[in-house]
Order: sequence, then C-alpha cells, then structure tokens
Amino acid sequence: MDLMKRIIGIVLACTMMLGLVACGSSNSKEEAKEVSSSAKGYVFTNNNVDVAMDVKADDVIKALGTDYKYFEAASCAFDGLDKTYQYGSAFVVGTYPKDGVDYISYVYLKDNTVSTKEGVKVGDTIDAMKKAYGDATADETGGYEYKKDNMSLKFITVDGTTIDEIDYSSNATKTTTN
Repeated sequence: MDLMKRIIGIVLACTMMLGLVACGSSNSKEEAKEVSSSAKGYVFTNNNVDVAMDVKADDVIKALGTDYKYFEAASCAFDGLDKTYQYGSAFVVGTYPKDGVDYISYVYLKDNTVSTKEGVKVGDTIDAMKKAYGDATADETGGYEYKKDNMSLKFITVDGTTIDEIDYSSNATKTTTN
C-alpha cells in the first residue's frame, strides 16, 4: 500500500510538472559566474553553470541556455509569479519572486543524463547515495534528505533501493506551523 502511494505521488508530481510547461528563451554563461561565489548548500552544476538555491535566477537561467520549456503561475507564498524552466527530460528549475526579483527555489533531476556534483544520478542505488553523502534522514514518503545552509537535497526512491528523482530545494520558501 505504501509503495503504491509513493508511485502515485511521483507519477502525479511528474504529470503536474509536464502539464505546466510551455516555451521560453534566454542566454549567457558569463553573467552566472557571480553565482558560484554566493552559492551555499548543495549546488547542482550543468555545463559549468552552478544552480544554487536562493540566488538571483536571471543570470543562472540565461547561462543555462534557451533550450527549455517555460511556465509561470501566481505565487502562493510571495507577491509575483513562480516560474518553471524545464530543460528537456533531464532537469527542472523553479523560481520564486521576492521584492521584484526572482530567486532559485528548486532543481529536480529527472533522468540519468545529469548528476549531482558528487556524481549521484537517477537510477543509482541508495547505497551509492550513502557512499557519496553519508547517512541521511529518511522520511515516510520514501525519500532520503540532507540539509545544509537553509536548503535540502532529497533523493526519492519508489522501491527503497533505486533513486527515482533528486530534488534540491530552498527552505526559504517553506513555511512551518507550531
């Protein structure tokens, strides 16, 4: 039953992301160099472009190139638009608005053509993840989470042994209740 809930959850999340995308544009790697100096926590890198949580998104999106599908929607947490950039089947970058500026909110790695800086990718085993990162906090949804510098890196597994998705996310966009 739990396995079925996890499978349904992953399928729904993937379906929502695919259903929410359209087309877009942007370009420039030089403008993203300052991102590296302000990057904290775990950082995803694609084609020498660092994608860190809570950094200004414009230069990062330009540096990643124009080959993406684009979607925007009114933000539930902030004034402005949350934006989603899907780079093929490989990864998705999401942003949140704050004070008129867009910041990186999350990166979802969706297939094995991209990996974390530590070399872990979708399709690898949880044992490979633990070898690269050490022990993680397991959660009830079948994920393993690492927290660092106000962000989370989560490895999602359906069968408990193979990584199905890797999620980088900002904790700045999460709210807590007591």
